[in-house]
Amino acid sequence: LSPDEIQELASGGLIKIGSHTVSHPLLASMSTAVQRVEIEQSKADLEKTVGKPVETVPQIFVGQEHIGGFTEFEQYVGQQGL
Repeated sequence: LSPDEIQELASGGLIKIGSHTVSHPLLASMSTAVQRVEIEQSKADLEKTVGKPVETVPQIFVGQEHIGGFTEFEQYVGQQGL
């Protein structure tokens, strides 16, 4: 999606914008520092685009499984030690 399309979706109120990663890597294969950059940069980029806090992380692939649904961002990052 383009930044304009993301802004339009976010402003409609029906869709919750969630952060993911910048480049969609297999996080389990990366160092904690790289995981942190992937997650935090994605969040920062989206917050700049939509102009409000992004507080969820949808479907992140770690190891052999997905973290399902929408996970509260700060809780997920804290639990992962990121």
